[in-house]
Amino acid sequence: MTAKERRLLNTLYISGSALIAFGILVVVKFAVEWGTEEMYILLIQMFLEVNPPLAIVFISLTAGVMILEFFLCLYIGLSAKADSRDKKKGIFYIVVAFIMMAIMIVSVALTIFLIITSPFEVFYLLENLVYIGVGITVIFCLLQIITSSIKKRKLHKKGVV
Repeated sequence: MTAKERRLLNTLYISGSALIAFGILVVVKFAVEWGTEEMYILLIQMFLEVNPPLAIVFISLTAGVMILEFFLCLYIGLSAKADSRDKKKGIFYIVVAFIMMAIMIVSVALTIFLIITSPFEVFYLLENLVYIGVGITVIFCLLQIITSSIKKRKLHKKGVV
């Protein structure tokens, strides 16, 4: 095993672990925000007063998106770790990682646009800056997974690995 191959496999393993940790962070953040965030509490109260079924739909969609994001992170992370141990042969997880990376890029760009164009209280500004930092970290993590996996496959085709 060459040093380049070892580096690629380590990058896949570490980036996969980081993505799993991000998925867990998503769940924790969701649970904390929904229990304490004043904005969410007011929004749910407003929906309950206006249209109770709409409140249930809103809560269900929000929870569904969070659960989907968690399972995507888990799937990509576990697949990258398996790929680093040569137990994963398919490329579907790379496609999913690319789609998730594109969504994260759009999300971070929209958050930056929102910060620039609208006045925020300091707390929301800091919260959004933290989100941007975490989002950029996830984007780089996904980029490392994609590039390392592709390079690993190219080395396999050349017969180096």
